[in-house]
Amino acid sequence: MSARLFHALLTAIMLPFYPTRWREATRFHWTAVLGAVLVWSLLAHGGLGIFRVFEMGQEARLWSANFDRHYDPIIIDDQGVRVEGSRLLRVDATDSTLLVDPNETVSSSAIHTEQYLVIRRHHVEVKRRFQGVEYFSVSDILDFMGGGPIEIRSSTLSSFWNSWGWVCQLSLLVLMVGVMIPVDLAVLSASAAVAGAVLLGIRGRSLGLNYAGCFQLALAVAPFWILLTLFLNILGTGPGCCGTVFLPVPLLLFLGWLALVMRRNSAAADQPQ
Repeated sequence: MSARLFHALLTAIMLPFYPTRWREATRFHWTAVLGAVLVWSLLAHGGLGIFRVFEMGQEARLWSANFDRHYDPIIIDDQGVRVEGSRLLRVDATDSTLLVDPNETVSSSAIHTEQYLVIRRHHVEVKRRFQGVEYFSVSDILDFMGGGPIEIRSSTLSSFWNSWGWVCQLSLLVLMVGVMIPVDLAVLSASAAVAGAVLLGIRGRSLGLNYAGCFQLALAVAPFWILLTLFLNILGTGPGCCGTVFLPVPLLLFLGWLALVMRRNSAAADQPQ
């Protein structure tokens, strides 16, 4: 990386905190602007991933310690799944449900969340958002896991977490970073392409910018979207799948328009390299 490109990358990384200099993005090479988005995405999802990893560890230890207080032991063997008592494992969240009910005392039709995982005596029912119900054999799952019997109670859960908890935590971190960074790059690049075209038409051309300059300007303010979603995720919410795809465009368009308005008296903007 040349010294000039490295300096442009550092400047692009800091641009979100200096609105009066947003239009400087039109002077940078496009790789510097895209690199700034990559850095912000790595910092945001890496930081959130570390936070989720520690949160996951605390919840797993607490849940393991309290399992016997709320639920009866669950046994999985060649005869299927059984619960040694009447206290069934059921966890209801906002949009998902986990239920272990071998005797089918609760009908699947009585579960109204968008997603659920229900474990019966000989099969497992899985319903995902926007999809139908899938069925899996308990015996096949048991064979895949190396055979049984498997006993689920506080002591076995704690033992499992002490042995394999770090694998679960590392997998979560890798998944968050490995999936979300490409998603950010793809979605924000596409959003900047759309916003850049609109900016060119409404103001960019009159300021002497071409499409490449408007695209880079829209992409330069994209870290705001990354920071916004980070904040929402920390609060326990988020834009959702549709919001992730469609909301960045109006945000980048507004911020890009604001950047052009703040320098409306300029004679002309520098063209990108």
